[in-house]
Amino acid sequence: MGRSLALLLACAPACAGGAGLGDETAAEQTSGSGGQAASTSASGDVPTGPGDTTTGDPGTSTGDVSTGTGDTGDETGGSSGDATTTGADEPHPELYPTDRTHSPISAYVADHLREIAMAPAGVDKNAAVFAKIGGTSTANADYMQCFQSDAAIKDLPVELMPALTHFRSVDLGMGVTDFDRVSLAATVGVTSTGLVAGAPTPINAEVEAIKPRFAHLLVGSHDLEKDQPAELYTFADNLLGAVDALLINGVVPIMSTIPQRQDLGLKDAYVPRYNAVIRAVAQGRQIPLVDLNRELAPLPNLGATDGGGLTVFVSANLDRPCHFSESALMYGYNVRNLEDLRALDRVKQVVVDAVAELDPASPGLAGAGTPEKPYLIPSLPFVDLRSTADSPSDSFDSYMGACDGAKDESGPERVYRFEAPDDINLRVMVFDRGMVDVDVQVLKDAAPETCLQRNDKEIAGPLPSGTYHVVVDSYAGNVPKGASGEYMLVVMAE
Repeated sequence: MGRSLALLLACAPACAGGAGLGDETAAEQTSGSGGQAASTSASGDVPTGPGDTTTGDPGTSTGDVSTGTGDTGDETGGSSGDATTTGADEPHPELYPTDRTHSPISAYVADHLREIAMAPAGVDKNAAVFAKIGGTSTANADYMQCFQSDAAIKDLPVELMPALTHFRSVDLGMGVTDFDRVSLAATVGVTSTGLVAGAPTPINAEVEAIKPRFAHLLVGSHDLEKDQPAELYTFADNLLGAVDALLINGVVPIMSTIPQRQDLGLKDAYVPRYNAVIRAVAQGRQIPLVDLNRELAPLPNLGATDGGGLTVFVSANLDRPCHFSESALMYGYNVRNLEDLRALDRVKQVVVDAVAELDPASPGLAGAGTPEKPYLIPSLPFVDLRSTADSPSDSFDSYMGACDGAKDESGPERVYRFEAPDDINLRVMVFDRGMVDVDVQVLKDAAPETCLQRNDKEIAGPLPSGTYHVVVDSYAGNVPKGASGEYMLVVMAE
């Protein structure tokens, strides 16, 4: 495909700071000096895997659109000849696929969760206590409070009884347990900014108050109410800050994707983007993820109500959020309560009961992130969280073709490759924070003279079928040798 075909891409109105392929003018306007510094610095000392103190190789999540590079031979470094980030039999970070509700807990992830619990600041945490962190649906009395009363529970799967008993066992005062406690970190209408603001933050206040070993975290539904896509980038920064604060304190976060908002139809397109960021953080930090959005999607009205709440099963004029019959599981709170208790059971098994693993290991991410051996994106959506600071590649200093070759990208980069078997509407987003400043480039080949577009945040538009490369490079316009560091990458077909 010649570069002229890429000019079919034009910046969508929703880009608002991003660029469409073939729209270098828009890119220049938003990335002349690299990305805007975020309010929270990157956390370089948060363990993300057993024995690691940096991002390591968190791998990719497999998604819905096959890119033609995800066959077994490629992922194991077999038929393609590409190297892999980990040996086939070596412990390695897990991929978080989009076709399951609970992210895998392999031996690697289980070891990592136990390491989090062993953090110096975690020695005073109680293994039978969890915190509830989030907005309207988390602050609602229908969320988990019913688990405190046997009379309120019906048709609970028997395998979840040990978890129920375990997390009921600690009296937090006046007969209250973590199930029915009113959390300091769960507030109607709260955004991610509200969770990380203040001294102490609501999260830190709740952790200090109840000393939890675990924390359910669902945030983002109210961030949707603000201006997009600017708020999405603020959300990404806040979410990483919230998760890292929990990890440093020896608390194991259990993250959740956000449901649709019935009252925000114009923001529907942003929900998958928010959930991609959530998945990237969970996968990058190798902590549990509950795909609530996936579980609610088949329900009437998507299991949601206006204002960020969820539907609930009603019987005899009373809410019955802890009924789990087939008919009751057609409602949002009933589904969320069941799956969140299941998530607590899963982390209890590996952290408290020391079960070696719950799921078999999956293949690692193929490739080395270099022009010669790029990471192979197996399918879309694709998410990744890692760092350019420890990249083995520093080959590309500027990008020509349809891009502005005067931009100084002389810092280290990471290179990805994907195949679009059909014409797609592509969206590529990159997130950084603090003093880190990375840009994203879409190339036809693994060569800078084939650049189709670059931007410091987002590229979107129609893309013809073919093979392409995505490069995350460290911008050096303000910092000699580049402002390298941790980033999140999201590649989607919309």
